[in-house]
Amino acid sequence: MRALYYEEYGDVDVLKLGETRNPDMSDDEVLIRVRAASLNPFDWKLRNGMLRDFFEMDFPITPGRDGCGEIVELGKNVDGMRLEQGQLVSFILSELQHGSMAEFVGVSGNDNVVPAADNLSIQGSAAIPLTGLSAWNAMVDTAQTQAGMRVLIHGGSGGVGSVAIQIAHHFGADIYATCHSANVERVEKLGAHAISYDLEDFTSAVSDCDVVLDTVGGQVHEDSYKVLKKGGRLVYLLARPFNDLSADYDVEDIQVTVFGNTANLVKVIDFARKGIIKPHIGHSLGLDDFDKAFELSESGNAGGKIVLNLDTQAIARPADDTKTTRAPGSL
Repeated sequence: MRALYYEEYGDVDVLKLGETRNPDMSDDEVLIRVRAASLNPFDWKLRNGMLRDFFEMDFPITPGRDGCGEIVELGKNVDGMRLEQGQLVSFILSELQHGSMAEFVGVSGNDNVVPAADNLSIQGSAAIPLTGLSAWNAMVDTAQTQAGMRVLIHGGSGGVGSVAIQIAHHFGADIYATCHSANVERVEKLGAHAISYDLEDFTSAVSDCDVVLDTVGGQVHEDSYKVLKKGGRLVYLLARPFNDLSADYDVEDIQVTVFGNTANLVKVIDFARKGIIKPHIGHSLGLDDFDKAFELSESGNAGGKIVLNLDTQAIARPADDTKTTRAPGSL
């Protein structure tokens, strides 16, 4: 089968597009013909070695943590009442080595494969699993967002941040979100008070937050302690700070579990089906354009989610999508 892979850590030049062997499938897995794969910052952070201390990997590695495709075969232990051959599904991969940027992929059929929302395009169905699950597990399971809570979301125009705003808005939170000044209008339309990180310091724009979701890390994480009320929660994904100041500020510092808690994917797709959450596609490209896709993601200027299509050479970015600028490093 045709797949994207790399055999050593490094920049975009280590990526290769070529023939690899088809995936082995266990009785608990679903074999999927991939129609489109989503590119997430996790993919290039893993490829460049930034995450090597967190994940033990064997080469070669195929990137891609989620996507959309058609079921080719069901393992004998997979629930045939919920899934069927030929069905279009959204999926997420917990196993990191064999990713979605390949013609075929074997995926655990328990919680990781969900029938695609019929109101989403193939690209939208590919874009929603990881960002949606990350946002859900952050805002619902970890932050326990409720009506009236004051919530600050960093990277509000990014993949995770934009979905997190929509989820928090649904639950009735008072939402503030950082973004580039070029993206203020879109972030406000999602239901948040926008804070332009290139024009103002967020620590002067909001205070007494019940929850802060950090998708950026570094100094942003450390400064976020200042805007939390006592007992508040600083929730993060891969943005672990060098200095944990939670005890100094009397707040909680909690990392979100994503890959170990995929059962919520059904709820995410249900929210998408009901129109409560919508992914924002910045670029829809062919797999042959993988180098451009990774460079866009790493630049922080992707303008929304990046999707790689495996059944065509290239698909132009949808005309009704609005170009945005993501916070550098945001997820």
